[in-house]
Amino acid sequence: MNQPELWATVTAIKRRVVDTIGLTLPHAFRSTQAYQAYAGICGEAQMAYADGELTEEIIRLLNGQADKVMALWQKDFAQAP
Repeated sequence: MNQPELWATVTAIKRRVVDTIGLTLPHAFRSTQAYQAYAGICGEAQMAYADGELTEEIIRLLNGQADKVMALWQKDFAQAP
């Protein structure tokens, strides 16, 4: 895949997360290790894309962490006010 295709995949993963957990997140959720790791990998992906160095490995890591974040949200936070 070329850089634009890889970035489109990153965008799709991020959109899937937002569709699941929303945009307004409680502090307790944003403070979880899973969410912090997800945010860090999102930042890494953005910097790698800006440098023309986005790889399928970064996407694999992002996708795996996105799955963990969505599972945590559904397990522990989806019903929280």
